[in-house]
Amino acid sequence: WLQSDTEVSGELVAISGSAKDNMWAVTIKGGVYRNRGKGWANIFEDEQFTRFRDVWVGGPNNVWIVGHNGVVYHYNGDKMIKVPTDFGKTNFHSVWGFSATDVWVAGASTTLLHYERR
Repeated sequence: WLQSDTEVSGELVAISGSAKDNMWAVTIKGGVYRNRGKGWANIFEDEQFTRFRDVWVGGPNNVWIVGHNGVVYHYNGDKMIKVPTDFGKTNFHSVWGFSATDVWVAGASTTLLHYERR
């Protein structure tokens, strides 16, 4: 094991990636960091300091982030987009998908959501 110098502000809670030059990490206070193979850089901060819990990277243009209070974000290669849910008080803990249009989210109280855009 070799320690990676992140210069992250806050506690890291999840990491995912699709290649050595496409690694992502999230913090418990709403920070999003990306490593394109040359070190970690802060690319996004949630204005509400949402407690992020997980990140899933399906590719350079397909990143999903979940957190407390029903928060879901999708990065489409251009910008981070907040994806509306009807579960505003539910804390989401995990995210995984097959593609940008087929994503699963797990959360508190046995919540299991499937996002399928056609």
